[in-house]
Amino acid sequence: MNAKERIVYISLELFAQKGFSGASVRDIASVVGVRESPLYKHFKNKQDILDNILVIMKERIELVYQENEVPRS
Repeated sequence: MNAKERIVYISLELFAQKGFSGASVRDIASVVGVRESPLYKHFKNKQDILDNILVIMKERIELVYQENEVPRS
């Protein structure tokens, strides 16, 4: 797992536990094990992290839907 993926994964966990407002960039950086500045190398801000999570989840949902789509006759 690369740094960006780790940030996304940990952010998702923290958002689930604390809510979006309750989880800070400092919290995320602390759990990832870095200072805040490396997070900004990959993301503009906390909203950008959430936006990336939503894009990933949408892609995964679409993939599952496509894999399980029943052909119509």
